[in-house]
Amino acid sequence: MNPTPEQFGNYLNRDLYLVSLRDSEELRRLELTGSRYFVLLIVWNSAGADIQELSRVAETVLKSGCVYVCAFGEGCERLHDIFDETIVAWEAIPEERPVDTGNWPERHIMTTWHEKEPPEDAIWFFLNNSFVEEELSEECRAGVVISIGALPEQVRTIRSALTQPDEFIEAWLEGNKN
Repeated sequence: MNPTPEQFGNYLNRDLYLVSLRDSEELRRLELTGSRYFVLLIVWNSAGADIQELSRVAETVLKSGCVYVCAFGEGCERLHDIFDETIVAWEAIPEERPVDTGNWPERHIMTTWHEKEPPEDAIWFFLNNSFVEEELSEECRAGVVISIGALPEQVRTIRSALTQPDEFIEAWLEGNKN
C-alpha cells in the first residue's frame, strides 16, 4: 500500500501536508504533492543510515520537485550534507543527473539543518523562513513534512502545528521572547 499525504490547511500560500513513514523505503512509493515545487521539512533520526540510504532519500525528494530542504533529527547534519552534495553534483555536471530528474528546477535549492534545536524551532523555521526564489514562488505551493520513524510526540507536535499554524506561530513567538 502506498503512503498517503495527509493534507492540512494553507499557510503563506502553501498547502500543508504531513507524510508519516515507518522507514525510508516507503518514500519510494510516495507521490508527494500536486504542486510542481515544494518546500520540505524532513524529520528523521538518520544517524544510523548509510550513505546509500541517505543518497536515495535525497535523490527521491529532489526528483519530486523539492526546492528547499529543512532537515531535523539526530544525524540531520549529515543528511543535509548529502542533499547538498547531490545538488552540487547535479548542478555542476548535468550528465550526472539521473535520466529521470522529475521536476528538477534550473535554480538554486536551499538546505538547512536543525539538529540541536527543539522540534518546535525546526517547524517554525519551515513554516516561516523556507522562502524560495521569486521565479519559483508561483509554482511552489506546498509545504511538506515527511517524518520517517518519528516519535509519536514529534508527530503530534507536527500535526498540531500544521492544523493551526497561526496559533502555533503565536505560541512559539510568545515562548521565545527574549
